[in-house]
Amino acid sequence: MGKRCVVGGCSNTHQQNVSLHKFPKDSKYHRLWVAAVKRTRKDWLGPSSQSYVCGAHFTSESFVSSYRLSAQLGIGAPTTRRLQDNAVPSIFGESISKSRDEIGTSRPVVAKLDRKRLMAGPTETGTPSKQPGPSHSGDDGPSAAVASSSGQTEKPPGSPDYTPSVYSSDESEHDNDGASRDQVKEPQDRLFLVQESCLLSLFKICHQCGGQIDADISRIQGSLIRISQVCRDCSRHSTWTSQTFVSGIPLGNLILSASILFTGARPHQALKIFNNMKCPVHNVRTYMRHQRQWLQPVIQHVWLKKQAEIFSGLKEIAYH
Repeated sequence: MGKRCVVGGCSNTHQQNVSLHKFPKDSKYHRLWVAAVKRTRKDWLGPSSQSYVCGAHFTSESFVSSYRLSAQLGIGAPTTRRLQDNAVPSIFGESISKSRDEIGTSRPVVAKLDRKRLMAGPTETGTPSKQPGPSHSGDDGPSAAVASSSGQTEKPPGSPDYTPSVYSSDESEHDNDGASRDQVKEPQDRLFLVQESCLLSLFKICHQCGGQIDADISRIQGSLIRISQVCRDCSRHSTWTSQTFVSGIPLGNLILSASILFTGARPHQALKIFNNMKCPVHNVRTYMRHQRQWLQPVIQHVWLKKQAEIFSGLKEIAYH
């Protein structure tokens, strides 16, 4: 007996040009899959090692992006498509035919028309809409109180009760300290790991009067640190920041997120390496925000630009 979808009322097999997917090993999503199938089969006892759910029961967003692109271009085999790790079957009954149309598996004519549209006007699809900049709330500028990891605010340096926050939240990355927010360019300088005591040893002498200063790390924002300095003699106060900003985001934080994504590393494991070194970095939530607001739009922009160049080259070859 060949492979068959276990969803009630579905008779799709591996011979019908559809993909079949085994139940996930992850316990959370395994339970979600089982619950979804049981809604169509009340007396179902559960999956076996040979139980499958066909691709007709998943939305187009459930599949990896490379397959969705292949489906739009009308290339690739539907039977080889792969699901996202967090995919859950959600299409049953009459909705199945609509889903097939959306993911382009049962409508070869639609795929053919899409190919013609792309070949006829690559420049129309090659210019992505302008992505809105990331929204931020609050004020992390020099006049704002520094938020600590416990959610409390700290008193400014110079106050008798001032205690610097070493581990402040990195969830709000907007900074109004006048740092550079010019067009993003590839950084030319290198990043270094510096020991805390070695770094603070550089902040001993006041540049204005030559007196001794008190320096403390007043803020840690992911990989960025801010050092507050107060001169004992002239009472001059100044701050030093370890990184420049890109639209309010510390450059080092954005570079770290980009490096994790572009190398295919797992964000949890990559960030855990730094945590084990006691080297502060931003968390996974911030990484996901960087990916959503900055990195994925950049990837899409580059892809569409290269796609337009390829189509333009193919058209020139065809005309000659």
